[in-house]
Amino acid sequence: MTAYRTAQEIFDVSTAALLKQGVAAVDHGSCKYRTLSGHKCAVGHLISDDIDTFFIEGKTVREPLVASAAGIRSTDVELAAALQRAHDRTLDLHGIEKWKQEVRCIASDFGLSARVLDEAEAAASPYLTDASA
Repeated sequence: MTAYRTAQEIFDVSTAALLKQGVAAVDHGSCKYRTLSGHKCAVGHLISDDIDTFFIEGKTVREPLVASAAGIRSTDVELAAALQRAHDRTLDLHGIEKWKQEVRCIASDFGLSARVLDEAEAAASPYLTDASA
């Protein structure tokens, strides 16, 4: 049985993992759910390492097989697709800072907290305090 995540969990898990990874999951010029070097895309971070992604590479998160493997309900597929687009188009082509801006917009668009981004930025800056956030 698939354990489904909430929209906030999808956002937090994917965003936190990509912040830590810092780069897009790309092999031979194509974004992948999981690369040979172990990098994962936005949706790839939601898929258990026990699942072989070979059979879902090239398929979108809108396909039930992919959504199910990632624990995404049909009601949250558009959120996952937006996070995936940000990975594929922004993180890969424009870098982490532009990606963070786009992901913050995604959180706003879907009514989610961007706390995971705020916490990462606070941890990266010893001068940032709650009063200045």
